[in-house]
Amino acid sequence: IEEFVGITPAGSIPDIMANMMGCVLADGRILAAGGTNSLGNVSNLSYIGTIGEDKTVTWVTTNNIPVASVYGVILLLSDNRVLLTGGQVDGGTFLATTYIGTISGNTVTWVPSTALPVTKAMHISLLLPDNRVVVTSGTSTSTYFGTISGDVITWVSGTAITTAKAGSAFSYFGGKIHSIAGSASGATYSGIVSGNTITWTAGPTALSTSFTLIFGANAKSRLMLGGDSSTTQVGGTLSMAKIIGDIVALRSTIGHSSIGMSGNLCVTTANGLVYVIGGPIRTQAGIVYGTTDCYRLILKYTFRKD
Repeated sequence: IEEFVGITPAGSIPDIMANMMGCVLADGRILAAGGTNSLGNVSNLSYIGTIGEDKTVTWVTTNNIPVASVYGVILLLSDNRVLLTGGQVDGGTFLATTYIGTISGNTVTWVPSTALPVTKAMHISLLLPDNRVVVTSGTSTSTYFGTISGDVITWVSGTAITTAKAGSAFSYFGGKIHSIAGSASGATYSGIVSGNTITWTAGPTALSTSFTLIFGANAKSRLMLGGDSSTTQVGGTLSMAKIIGDIVALRSTIGHSSIGMSGNLCVTTANGLVYVIGGPIRTQAGIVYGTTDCYRLILKYTFRKD
């Protein structure tokens, strides 16, 4: 049985940031990019973090993403490049742009790729076993499959998700796409992919807690869900959800006294380490738009003999 029991400091990113985009790279390092800075402005700053033997992260500056943006998704591709899709810029305009990044050392070389047919932000972007990319949900219900050849993506329409969920946690596990909570809802959906068709099914039970804008550490059956306090707006909560068949269940939840957990980047390494990076600090006086904090989650495992 896996439980989430705490948070421990794990280094600091170079600048105050919230709502960053990123992923774990093929070599185990972490790419974190974009988001909002201490003034609440959208940024294009980018960093690469190396995890040390003590599990803390040392960050270095890398090439900026091409467009200052927030609420996009950065996805690791099968050829070890990364794909940035969609997002939102200052002023609230959503993006259909896509960029492919090639990593060499601490350098990321970004090139423009084929735009999405529609704008997307706070969406789902996943790599399927056949190496296609699926983009769905977020600011609209539309779904698209992308086949990548070099720097070109051929997009084709797929089955729309039942309900657009901005800021869902998401995962591909057990042959299904899973969309967990988001948009101030605890509703869950799963989708079985066949060609360009997705058979979407609502989860048999919704999560008992509604999450306004959450993030997912896409570790197959485990997803981390963050949400701001809805009463005092001081701090927030972080929960762990587990996918068991068609049921998504909350395993454990803790609170944090100062960090609003809805604006953090959350990633999971290949060996199961989970990091929460940046994010807004909420106080009684208002919102401080970002933090340099990087935390590692503490997980507890209990083995039971039935």
